[in-house]
Amino acid sequence: MARIQKKKTESAPPVDKFLKPAVGVALAMLAYYFLKGMTKEIRRIDVNDALALREVFFGEGPSGNDFVVLCHPEAKDGSVGLPISSVFQDSHDDGTAPAEYVLMDCDHVLPDSGKTIYEKFKLNKKKRPTVFVSGKVGPPKQVPEKHLK
Repeated sequence: MARIQKKKTESAPPVDKFLKPAVGVALAMLAYYFLKGMTKEIRRIDVNDALALREVFFGEGPSGNDFVVLCHPEAKDGSVGLPISSVFQDSHDDGTAPAEYVLMDCDHVLPDSGKTIYEKFKLNKKKRPTVFVSGKVGPPKQVPEKHLK
């Protein structure tokens, strides 16, 4: 009778051959999530700067940009303040709109007219978030609520 040959069992691959690629994948994932979480800060318009307001409202100025403005009150007394609308933030982070995204305190009373920004441009304060477009596209026009969801 013939002897049955024993099958050679293969040994497990060395761990050090998988360790370097695993560390590389882990670092790549960590870098991805870190960079994904970083967002470019949205600039706040100084409501006391008349030139900046004219540029945002009427497109006067060297930049020639269109603006998407979120009416967002300034934080008082060093507090954190209200969070920025997620719809506005997501649109800003998307980066496909050919406009500059800015924040502005629309409750500020303009010295020339004695009206708030809401009153002067007939913005509906009850529609939240209050977002309008302005600049070279013309005077400020509020974005309808159906586009803010």
